Amino acid sequence: MSVTIQDILTLPALTGARLLTNTSGANRVVTSISVLEYASPTPVQAEITDAIHFEGNELIITSFANIANDVEAQCSNIKRFAQVGEVGLVLYYVGILMPKVDERLVQLADELGFVIILMPENDASLAYANVISDVMQAIFLD
Repeated sequence: MSVTIQDILTLPALTGARLLTNTSGANRVVTSISVLEYASPTPVQAEITDAIHFEGNELIITSFANIANDVEAQCSNIKRFAQVGEVGLVLYYVGILMPKVDERLVQLADELGFVIILMPENDASLAYANVISDVMQAIFLD
């Protein structure tokens, strides 16, 4: 048995989270979780991303903090991570850092089979560590 997006959505740390993309992605397997800290699509980000060996099926946590108002940059990140085999992302702090999720982001993710999970909006009390711990425990116990 493998841990899927659907399984992850039932974890305690994801209470109130919702899948923004189509439900066909809910069956995708997740093997790891990571944090996207630097989301600006610059040559530096490309160099860092190119240097990393991605195993695939990783779920990424981000708030797109430094590109909160740049939908094109957000889309660029989704394209890049879908190309290297990542499963999707967990989006934090919408309504606080990022004003809203643009429909273009959801449409692109759907086209690429990339999952977007939206954490409860306007909630500054949410911590990345809780999702990381719950997801890694589920993967480890599997």
